[in-house]
Amino acid sequence: MRDAVGQRLDSFHDAEWRGLESQDRNVAMSTVVDAFVESDLSDSMFFAIDADPKNLARYIRKQRPSAAAEAGLGEAGSRFYDRLIDECCLIYTQLAVHMAQFTPRGIVELLSRTSSLSSSIEQLLQRIPVSTLDAPSGSDHDAEFLRRYLDHISRTLDTVELFGVNVRTYQPSTPLSVAYISLAVSPDVTPNQQARQDHTPPWERLSLLENDTRGFSSMQVEHALSGAARFLLRGEAGSGKTTLLRWLAVNTARRAFGTDLADCNERVPFFIKLRSYAGRHLPAPEEFLNGVADPLSALMPRGWVHRQLEAGRALLLIDGVDELAAEDRRPVRDWIRQLIRVESDNRLVITARPHAAAARWLAAEDFTSAMLQRMGATDLRKLIAHWHRAIRGVPDLPCAPEEISGYERALLAQLDSSPHLQALVTNPLLCAMLCAINLDRHSTLPPDRMGLYAAAMDMLLERRDVERRIPDDGAPRLSARDKTYLLQYLAWRLSINGRSELSREEATVRIGDRLGNMPLLTSDSSLVLNHLLQRSGVIREPAEGRIDFVHRTFQEYLTAREAAEHGDVGLLLHHAHQENWRETIIMAAGHANEPTRKALLAGLLGRASSEPRHSRTLRLLAAACLETAGPLDTELRSQVEACLSDLVPPRRSEEARSLASAGPALLVHAPRGLNPYSTEAASAMIEAVALLGTPQALDLLSFYAIEHSKIREDSDRERNRNQANRHLDAIQRKLFEMNRYFDGRRYSRAVLCHLRNIPHLELDNVTNLADDLRSLPPIKRMRLRGKLSDLKPIVSHIGPLEELTVQSESSIDVRSIANLPGLQFLTIECGDAVNLLPLHTLSLLRVLDLNCSEILSLNTLIEMGSLHTVRIRNSHPTCDLSILADGKISVLVTHQDMWIRWRDELPGNLSLWRPDS
Repeated sequence: MRDAVGQRLDSFHDAEWRGLESQDRNVAMSTVVDAFVESDLSDSMFFAIDADPKNLARYIRKQRPSAAAEAGLGEAGSRFYDRLIDECCLIYTQLAVHMAQFTPRGIVELLSRTSSLSSSIEQLLQRIPVSTLDAPSGSDHDAEFLRRYLDHISRTLDTVELFGVNVRTYQPSTPLSVAYISLAVSPDVTPNQQARQDHTPPWERLSLLENDTRGFSSMQVEHALSGAARFLLRGEAGSGKTTLLRWLAVNTARRAFGTDLADCNERVPFFIKLRSYAGRHLPAPEEFLNGVADPLSALMPRGWVHRQLEAGRALLLIDGVDELAAEDRRPVRDWIRQLIRVESDNRLVITARPHAAAARWLAAEDFTSAMLQRMGATDLRKLIAHWHRAIRGVPDLPCAPEEISGYERALLAQLDSSPHLQALVTNPLLCAMLCAINLDRHSTLPPDRMGLYAAAMDMLLERRDVERRIPDDGAPRLSARDKTYLLQYLAWRLSINGRSELSREEATVRIGDRLGNMPLLTSDSSLVLNHLLQRSGVIREPAEGRIDFVHRTFQEYLTAREAAEHGDVGLLLHHAHQENWRETIIMAAGHANEPTRKALLAGLLGRASSEPRHSRTLRLLAAACLETAGPLDTELRSQVEACLSDLVPPRRSEEARSLASAGPALLVHAPRGLNPYSTEAASAMIEAVALLGTPQALDLLSFYAIEHSKIREDSDRERNRNQANRHLDAIQRKLFEMNRYFDGRRYSRAVLCHLRNIPHLELDNVTNLADDLRSLPPIKRMRLRGKLSDLKPIVSHIGPLEELTVQSESSIDVRSIANLPGLQFLTIECGDAVNLLPLHTLSLLRVLDLNCSEILSLNTLIEMGSLHTVRIRNSHPTCDLSILADGKISVLVTHQDMWIRWRDELPGNLSLWRPDS
């Protein structure tokens, strides 16, 4: 073998390198020998290079990269050295692989490599995301993205603009979670539904255990939402619809809900602003983050939103159906149907003004509908307190921080002494405006709604810069009049196209169009638009490239101003029958000069006479214009007020609000009795009077209550009185509901004390139950929330009280409840232990619902002969349910842990009961 190798190398250098001097050949050969000697030629190295001669040559050169130079070889000698290494490596590998010992060692190495390769492939496959149709890139990053998304929602939506302090050097917002106040809603219930609810025995109404809202004419919006997976929330402009959706999104993201909306703590909120899709296709699931979480859109795992929808974990908060043109609303309903078909367990809350979505707009899709009520006296005080508390942290106030409390007290005093002013503040937007103007004008308040809007515009457009000496930033010099002139044109263009938002490019063009009529202003339209965005406080850029007004009401106010200034009565009359133009036309009557105002009102009356289809709508609109129109000539005012006689009583709640806009003139035409009218008309008449909020209105409601009491007494003496009593019950419910628009004690003395009984009562935030129940007649069903350690005052309702729900923030002493022998349905919720022993006296109790940290004395339930259903909602199985294992009482538990623990000991009468079961 040695001789054969020697002959191969001799022929190699004799043939190719004969011209190289023998000394250089000998040095190169010696250097190659040294390189082989110094290299690792073990089996492991040989297998590491895969027995490849090129790899071996590369390895040897790497060990001694400058060997030829160190040996003093010239250019020819260096080339010979390189070629000799290649030849030697080729011979070495050929000899090695043909040796007998190589084959078994090679097989072992090959098997080892195959096993290692299999393991590596398995590890690689484990790291590769599992690809499915709804997770094309896998779902490994879902949890991390969800955490970042919820954190983003929690931070970005947890703000509420403090109207009046959201411009210039002011802090623009305060945490929504601090400033939010809960408002009340009235569920949209048909008379037939209400009648069935009123006359169903309590022990047959286990649906009430799931927060059924139909039995209550008014309740807090959070509680109404808890009882419905799909909810249509209707409300007038500025009533707090958008703020509520933001609050729901923030608390869902923070997993911060308590009992009412605990289900939302496991959901993923998506806040979708429909105004951004005017004239465009509605968003597909992968676009749900647009406009709210844009910075995260590029990071979202593919199919992530689809997976939340498919799993039924989504909370879809869809805002502003009314901010789309009428022809774009039908596609919204089809789009919602498609979302529902994906997975029925997703929750949806949709907001709209009443004109854009009737109560039954989504009834076929099983949506519950409710109307946000006008702010009551308690709501008003809460919001005023929140506003002044939040503003204390704002820099550069127009007064010393310690003076804020004085302004708050002065505002409350003016509201107490002026029922008309209190009636003016009907929603959160107007309340915030009033607070800001009270501070800005040193407690000098405007007398009416038009004055309120005018003062707000003046404050935002002019006085903030002047009074706070905001430095000139090089922007165009615009007077308040210039800004108004430009902004009202933007508002006009949006309104006539049925939109609430436009692109920055279009806004720049519109500003340029209007600047063409202002020869003294030579600034570039884009600079003017930037100035209005940064310094006016009236328009904003909620998402990059999209412009809108800070509130729809300002758009309507400025549209009305534009129409009035140009005397465009024809266009206003053309749109007068459309509900989305109602507020604009009412405010146009306030902006217009006398000839324009006369033409507008006369035109409304003329259309009403010639168009029977729209007659009532147009006459209601004309009556509503009396609120803003100011002085009118005697003949025209008489014609408009004459409409009231034909419009009274109103037919529904929406008409009640229109009639209330007519002001005190309504009382002249109000009927002196309600019995001749239908239930719905009588209820709407009561609401219209209550919305006036004046002492004269309270007197009329007192008269209605006295009349109701007398008629009820007569009805009770008759045989066939069921239908009449249902009518009287509805009137009684409405009279009770209207207490929220007046001082509570004053209303109790004037109205509630005359009522025979109250079928349903719900009280929130109770701190002194004695004050809340004083002057109230007997009550059949009562739901109480708050700090309720002392329940003794409910004993005054010992006669008719059949159903009681107590949700307490403190411990509950049930001994007072034990003094209600007529009780048939009882719910107790609190965070402490409850001793049930005193309840053994409740011989008529049929349904008991418990949600307490610990339940004591369950054995007393066996002694209660009528009790047939007990529901236990504890989070942990602390109760000894074996006490109830006699089969007589049905035990419903809502937690899997309790069911698993007790299912063997209570096989016959234990069941797992959930809201959807």
